[in-house]
Amino acid sequence: RDLARLLPELDPDAVETWSADPGSVSRLFELFLGVVARLAAVQPLMLVVEDVHWADRSTIDLLAFLLRTLRTERVLLVVTYRDEDVARHHPLRRLSGEAERLRNVERLALSRFLRGEVVQQLRGILGEPPSAELVDDVLRRSEGNAFFVEELVAARSETGATLSPALRDVLLGRIESLEPPTQVVLRAASVAGPRVGHRLLGAVTDVDPTTLSTALRDAVDHQVLVADERGDYVFRHTLVRDAVYDDILPGERVQLHTMYAEELERDPGAADDDAALATMLAHHWYAAHDVARALPATVEAGRQAFSSYAYAEAVQHLERALEAWPRVDDAPAKAGIELVDLLELASTANVRKGDLRRATALIDQALALVDRDRDPVRAAMLLARRGRPERDQVRAEAVDDLEEALALLPPDAPQRAAVLGSLAAAWYVTRGDFQVGRDIATRAIDAARAIGDDRQLADALVTWAGTTFYSGDRDRGIAAMHDGRALAHTAGDVDIELRAYVNLSDMLRAMGRLRESADLARQGVALAAREGARITDIFVTANLAEALVHRGEWDEAEHVIDEALTLAPSGVPQAWMRLNYVDLALGRGELDEAERFGDLTADDYGDAQVANYSCTLMAELRRAQGNLLEARRILAASLDTTLLDTSYMWPQLWSAMRVEADIAQAARMRHEPLDPEHAERVARIAAAAATLRDDLPPLRGYITITEAERARAAGEPSVAAWSAAVDAWRAADESPRVAYALFRQAEAQAATGDRPGASASLTEAAEIARTLRARQLLEDIGALASRAGVAVDGGVASKAGDTRTTLTARELEVLRLVAAGRRNNDIAEQLFISTKTASVHVSNILAKLGAASRGEAAAIAHELHLFDE
Repeated sequence: RDLARLLPELDPDAVETWSADPGSVSRLFELFLGVVARLAAVQPLMLVVEDVHWADRSTIDLLAFLLRTLRTERVLLVVTYRDEDVARHHPLRRLSGEAERLRNVERLALSRFLRGEVVQQLRGILGEPPSAELVDDVLRRSEGNAFFVEELVAARSETGATLSPALRDVLLGRIESLEPPTQVVLRAASVAGPRVGHRLLGAVTDVDPTTLSTALRDAVDHQVLVADERGDYVFRHTLVRDAVYDDILPGERVQLHTMYAEELERDPGAADDDAALATMLAHHWYAAHDVARALPATVEAGRQAFSSYAYAEAVQHLERALEAWPRVDDAPAKAGIELVDLLELASTANVRKGDLRRATALIDQALALVDRDRDPVRAAMLLARRGRPERDQVRAEAVDDLEEALALLPPDAPQRAAVLGSLAAAWYVTRGDFQVGRDIATRAIDAARAIGDDRQLADALVTWAGTTFYSGDRDRGIAAMHDGRALAHTAGDVDIELRAYVNLSDMLRAMGRLRESADLARQGVALAAREGARITDIFVTANLAEALVHRGEWDEAEHVIDEALTLAPSGVPQAWMRLNYVDLALGRGELDEAERFGDLTADDYGDAQVANYSCTLMAELRRAQGNLLEARRILAASLDTTLLDTSYMWPQLWSAMRVEADIAQAARMRHEPLDPEHAERVARIAAAAATLRDDLPPLRGYITITEAERARAAGEPSVAAWSAAVDAWRAADESPRVAYALFRQAEAQAATGDRPGASASLTEAAEIARTLRARQLLEDIGALASRAGVAVDGGVASKAGDTRTTLTARELEVLRLVAAGRRNNDIAEQLFISTKTASVHVSNILAKLGAASRGEAAAIAHELHLFDE
């Protein structure tokens, strides 16, 4: 009856007797201890008390009593609280102090989420990987607080607001409980920005030093403000500052921003340095609606951010300056820069940030302001500047712009070396003419040497190396690329050095030197991260992911891709990482994931390599889904390209022949005639493959496997053709391709009556597929083994006991649900795991049981009595 004081539902009538018989607190505590002890005597007990920062003193006294008295009982007491909600005089501080002295108490401080953990949380909420922009914004504002992350996403999706009303009320509730002077100081501090110094805050609030110190002490004691390592005051949570700022009246806000800006101009030492001063002045003058005084500070803030490799921040400042420019009288004099120069700087910042289309549009505006006749050199350099992002978007206009720039320059102009280098790269990137590109790159090298410019020489060498490699002189091209990278490093040009890393890792991958390619790409990723080169970082990361995927190191590839997806800017960089993800998902047999991320087209991104890569992957997705005619349609137009001798076109030949082989095989099984297009398409694909040189291991792999698929399309079970493909892919160090070729080799061996050979081939293929967790291939191997009646070593266990040992406890749980007909999402919900984790468990189970399908796995489980107790 007395326990009803804690839980009234135990005895509602007892409430009426409380006032008449208040009882003893100690007796109540003893009764509660008795209940806990009796429960623990039946089985171990975990008692959880959450959000103790909201507990009253009596509840905290009860917890202190339990901490002192629970000694031998089988009880785990878990107490959770938010330490920022525990002010200096909160009664929980005394309990925490007592607990620290007890040997049977362990304190776990849960740190805020890091970027990767926030990404995982957002992915769980959204059901797909979040954009880099969303991750940046949510991470900055939530500071890793999981509750704030969830509320911010909810506010975006439900109302479009920055804060949900519920979250704003929670945040402001803490502020409203503080003393009025403290609230005044906090409102002023919220206007300051991320941090504010004592001197600056005192000048703006205009309160006496004693009142200011008392208010700040109150804010610090209540965990609203903290003092950072520099002695400045910072809101413990950015969202608290946002809520306080949003609660200020508009007029008061403008007044406070004006006061901050005027005080900073009067006392620049109140800022940490010149960069901070410019950023703070720009922020406060804009917020005070004084655009003329904001403009010079904004331009300077953009310059400072650019020189510090903070390109996203630079773009934000410079774009704001461009927006303000027409509203400011005599803007060039006030800003200290001409509009053409500002547009060029903003364009360069956008290139570094990764927004190539915006970069091109800004240069278009700058070119419109320059007279080509009066200032041909300036016009030429702007045309060259526009040619760079056009080249990176694989737009044919790049060559036209760069040739016009070259024509505008005088014969002795030192800028000719740079323009020639860009033109050489544009010829082979946008038009696929490596020989012309090589000739122009040679002229660029001569021009750079003539003026003694090592940076331009390094740039020209890197371009010459790429054209030489793809012209067929592979070793010489790689050696020259190493030379260009070393020279760029010596000259201190990080952009050229990173371009060499991108090209060199791609060339090594094309040569089948995947381990070297991955190692070099990791070096490039590290350099790009140090220098803040976000777009180049993504391109070299894409090369790392591709090398790992091709080599069969899929777990590391998945980690690299997941991380890069949250960092890649929109546009071409984001497209590359999405395609890497699709490639891996297809290999794993995760067709739903591939479908969600694979909808990329050339029109969206204007990049021929993206288009080629996307075309192959989308065709493979449709083929895996059984839609062979759609796969054929996707590949049809792309095979007419002139850029056949590139590593992103080679897989298309195989994919196209594989589709035709599947179509022919399906027609034979149904005893139907082949469509009229089939023979013509097979001949065209074979002719295209015959034009490729076989001087690279991956090229030999694609040539041999395309020929093997041609034999399959003709209904010829050619063991020799598939054996050649297996050998070629072994030499190229591509284990996923080896596994597929072994599977087809086993199919040909079974068709020719070589059952032992088929068994050996399937066993090796299955071993690779298990390591990769390639679900679809494992199912195909199991189905072939069943049809051909051949054994797969390491497949189905011979005894239930052996299988029980092989399967983990969790896999047995999953297998029970599979046998009950549950799908992956149902399994995930019932076992409180992600759908992806459930999919991995199912793949592992199929591999361990040697089952080709979920139904076969269930049948094997019942046959072996795996569910018997």
